[in-house]
Amino acid sequence: MAPLIGAWRLLRVLLHVLHAAAICAFVFPIVGPEARRGRVGWFAQRMLRLLSIELTSHVALETRGAASPRRVGWPLVMWRAR
Repeated sequence: MAPLIGAWRLLRVLLHVLHAAAICAFVFPIVGPEARRGRVGWFAQRMLRLLSIELTSHVALETRGAASPRRVGWPLVMWRAR
């Protein structure tokens, strides 16, 4: 049963990547930077969910002068598989 579950998860991840590639090709050229950041965040959250990875942060991140708060302090974020 485990190989079947693994194959199902792999298929879902591959479909997610293909969906993201389509978004990059067809949606990104016509939307603004804020919408792009939202799509990137959506992609990352969904990918982590598909891989059963839960992110937790144990520090307060200071984003002064950063272009995007999501991308600051990424080495400080810890992950844990369920």
